[in-house]
Amino acid sequence: MIYICEYDDQADDRLLQERPGALLLQYTESDRTGIRWRKMRERILARLLLDYALKKEYGISFPELELYCDAHGKPHSRAYPDLHFNISHCSVACACAVGKYPVGIDIERKFDYRENLARKVCHPKEWSALQELEPEIRSEQMHFLWSLKESFVKWDGKGLSYGMERIDLSQYLPIELDTGQSCRLDRFLLHCGEAFTMAVCSDELPAEGAPGAICGKREIELL
Repeated sequence: MIYICEYDDQADDRLLQERPGALLLQYTESDRTGIRWRKMRERILARLLLDYALKKEYGISFPELELYCDAHGKPHSRAYPDLHFNISHCSVACACAVGKYPVGIDIERKFDYRENLARKVCHPKEWSALQELEPEIRSEQMHFLWSLKESFVKWDGKGLSYGMERIDLSQYLPIELDTGQSCRLDRFLLHCGEAFTMAVCSDELPAEGAPGAICGKREIELL
């Protein structure tokens, strides 16, 4: 199952600052302000969302996973080795996926098209496909590609060091997806939010358009 939490800034920061220990996060006084707090806040909310999903789907809590990370940094559970999960967060939302098969998930705040970024992460065939599109469409397509590729390397377990430019998704371009909609692309599920894009890569995905395939939660409900 896939869960998304959009931040609405109604959560009590004082309450959030009490949660890191239970969520196995290292936390110091210097993490209470500025950019460091905003980043820590995202991590706390992402793990709270995973905790919520685990309790709802399997009746277990985040600490019960006995979390550990492999050599590439992908998290696994010692207590439940057959349970697979992944989380992601950005400045506007966080997301998680839990299930019986390996999974990678990415959620990204929408950004403007940058040619230097496109050259860095695109396969040559993707780059050629982007050049054939109108400039105003390239930003959206680049954003879709970024989330799809990051979900792939998280699913595969190799991480960003694998090299996004080695992944060729040119067969899907251009992807036609309106705000609020989701679509299936083989082992990918892509969702376009108002301020973010989310992609999931797994061999276990809900059918396209299935009701309840993506569960949304408001930030305040997680506390």
